[in-house]
Amino acid sequence: MSKTARGAAKLAVKTGIAALAIMGLITPAHANPASETTAQAKPADETTATVIPNRVMSWNSNGQKLSTPQDIVNHIKRYRPQLVLLQESCRNEVHKAVQMLKQAGLQYDHQPGPASTNFACGGWGNPLGQSILYAKGTPLQRYREVEYSDDEGPFEYRAYATFTTRLAGQRVQVFNTQLSWGPYHVERGKQVMELASATRRYGPTLVAGDLNAQPSDKEMRPLWQAGLSDVDPFCR
Repeated sequence: MSKTARGAAKLAVKTGIAALAIMGLITPAHANPASETTAQAKPADETTATVIPNRVMSWNSNGQKLSTPQDIVNHIKRYRPQLVLLQESCRNEVHKAVQMLKQAGLQYDHQPGPASTNFACGGWGNPLGQSILYAKGTPLQRYREVEYSDDEGPFEYRAYATFTTRLAGQRVQVFNTQLSWGPYHVERGKQVMELASATRRYGPTLVAGDLNAQPSDKEMRPLWQAGLSDVDPFCR
């Protein structure tokens, strides 16, 4: 899908999910790695095979170029999040990663998300796109996918997946998305407006994905105006 650097995922939250531990694979150098409230969570104790409740991971794995099932497994085993939101992941590599995690004692279910054909993933049956992994017992309710009204086409498919789950003792609406890349500011701006509008009907909300933008970019303003804030305290 996008042509951004690997791992350039963003997360934003609306209303008190104070106990939620968010993990992003890119974080500013001045962020405190010892704090669960920063964008970079602490690695888990690798001597045990247990999922850490309320921990969320968002990652653009760039499956068509760099990622492998083992790569996905290694990152999940390191942080062991309750919820994993992937972008630009080959469908076949995610399926394989889930099987490998189960063999390692980590039980995750898998919900494929919006995707488009990418022959670097191995042909028609293995599209590239979004996926959700959620630890066994984590509710995933009212799942749906919504295509944005405009994108850079014809080989891109920009959409978001949304569902309700429970995190930090609250019902939380989660959005996983991939927005248009690079020079497509107009298209990305329209997508952000549609995404922000969709979040307004909910209380506690988590938006994650490859937004292909910086928090200060003007096309991002609708998200902040909708009451969301960047989970990295240094980006607020």
